[in-house]
Amino acid sequence: MTLGSNMVIQSEGYSSLIEYLCENIAVFSPTESEGHQPMTIRLYVRYQMVEQMSLLFEQNKGLIPQEKIYIVEEFDKALDDLYEVLGQNIHNKITESQRAFITDFAGLLKNLFDAQLEPV
Repeated sequence: MTLGSNMVIQSEGYSSLIEYLCENIAVFSPTESEGHQPMTIRLYVRYQMVEQMSLLFEQNKGLIPQEKIYIVEEFDKALDDLYEVLGQNIHNKITESQRAFITDFAGLLKNLFDAQLEPV
């Protein structure tokens, strides 16, 4: 498996994913916490990104170190973009609807990488 030459973060698919986030930003409006969730939005976003990256590596054992570094860098850029879009809301305790959205978003990001991986 090798990665295509295009960067995921600069792809049309990624732009669409950020549009999807912006269209659903109301999910992250400050609300009363649902229960006593100890986790913040920021922590859960990071957790999901690491989970999806780990899954990608597990599914593509043939990746060379340079490709893994590329993937980590791209996930880091996506993480920075998420933090920027979510702004101060990232410090709020997470709700179940936010948890579901972030899980979905991280899976869609992984799908962009899956689409870029090509058999050698």
